[in-house]
Amino acid sequence: MMSVCTISVSDDMTSTAPRVIHATGRCVAAAMAPVAPDAASSATTADLSARIAPSVRVTGVLIEHNALLLEHMVLRERSHWTLPGGHLQYGETIDQCLRREMREETGLDVAVDDMLYVCDRFHGLGSHVVDMSFLIHRVNDSRIACPLPLTDDHITEVAMVPFERLTDYGFSAHFASLVRDGFPNRGSYGGEFHAFYG
Repeated sequence: MMSVCTISVSDDMTSTAPRVIHATGRCVAAAMAPVAPDAASSATTADLSARIAPSVRVTGVLIEHNALLLEHMVLRERSHWTLPGGHLQYGETIDQCLRREMREETGLDVAVDDMLYVCDRFHGLGSHVVDMSFLIHRVNDSRIACPLPLTDDHITEVAMVPFERLTDYGFSAHFASLVRDGFPNRGSYGGEFHAFYG
């Protein structure tokens, strides 16, 4: 007949004292290794992750006549040029999200083609965004709306920017070379967002 082993664990994550397992039945009481000095910070990170899940942002890369579609945004007194796109909403597919965002921000109807790159974007400890870029093309002869149908008042301008001027608009030399070279290694992980895009 098997004996039942009941285990209870004393686990004070803020203590550096050994964590002790108390056992009954035929188990043997044992001391575990001391809690690592950074356990408290690990617990904080775990708590933060439980409260703030990463969000997904999708962006569209529209290229025509050796120029790339960009939008100008003003956020918290900082202005910058970026790829058009936005955050995925609950119940929405990535394709639906990208087509909706492009229509809202540029007035264009688009179709989604290849996935290009995936990056992680961190804003301090406040948020973690998984950024996914996709090659897109316009459909139905749609045109950039003028005036813009701005649903987001942070967007002030939309423009087709020639490849050779991408670094003038704040993009990294690395990303500009990827654009010029036709996006080699598409479908790969790009690492940290700002290091990748600028």
